[in-house]
Amino acid sequence: MEKNTKKAKLIDAISCYPSFENQQVKFEYYTAENLCIGHFKSSPGNNLPVCSHSHDVYEFVIPHTPLKYMQREEQICFGRVGRVYPIPCGIVHGIKYSQNDISLDTITIDKEFLEEIQKDKHVENIRIENEFLLTENLRCFINTFKKECRMPRRDERNKLEPLVRLITAELIDLSSQVKEPGNISVSTYQQGVRSAADYINDHYTEDLTLENLAAICGLSAGYFTKCFTKMFACSPSSYIAMVRISNAKNLLETTLLSVKEIAHKVGYNRSSTFCDAFKKETEMTPNEYRASILGYKEGLQQE
Repeated sequence: MEKNTKKAKLIDAISCYPSFENQQVKFEYYTAENLCIGHFKSSPGNNLPVCSHSHDVYEFVIPHTPLKYMQREEQICFGRVGRVYPIPCGIVHGIKYSQNDISLDTITIDKEFLEEIQKDKHVENIRIENEFLLTENLRCFINTFKKECRMPRRDERNKLEPLVRLITAELIDLSSQVKEPGNISVSTYQQGVRSAADYINDHYTEDLTLENLAAICGLSAGYFTKCFTKMFACSPSSYIAMVRISNAKNLLETTLLSVKEIAHKVGYNRSSTFCDAFKKETEMTPNEYRASILGYKEGLQQE
């Protein structure tokens, strides 16, 4: 396959989103022969619409802001900041409900190229369908790739091609380290559970109780928990924590608010409780996370 044809195929896998309210969905594209990164940032007239599609290239979605209602086959999940969501070839996936005020990168990689590197690395089993942590190495490779693509005179052979291999190899390594998940049935969704998830997404700064969320659906707390877990592959309390921590990551990356201020903004009355929840989710304190992203020698003080 010629280079330009392969690049077009990788771009097409990203650009298959339909128009939204008669406005074409716009991505910034960074391309090389075997890899394309599409950057999406919501702006007036550029919202992410409902979409369901499949393609024969590998795709990896990286939310930069919380991404609600990512869909892969029957399962729906909440896209967390700082995670990578792989999409295997041929899997129907997309966005269940239209969204605005979001930002993400999506990486498409040629199937034969990825599997060739997988073979070269002697990696037999990769969990290409399960999310994993966005490492600092991968973040650095992606940012450097974008920077090189912006250069007026691109050096594809000497700079872009090695970066493509580094990004692909890092994604393979991270996928191979993901543990086998437990089997969760998603065949039965209880009507009303989405309304409860909508409420969490919009009111995560408030005091949310299981009983109040169950009442939104008209269910008992126990049955609501069972239905919610089937639909989102996590308990309601875990979902609340994911929404809060994901929004906190965005604030840590994009503002200079103190940890105490961020804790209150995302729904925690005590900064110590927030720090404990954040460390449980990320294995880092909020200050350590901010330092790792922004390159500070020391994070901002908590108080």
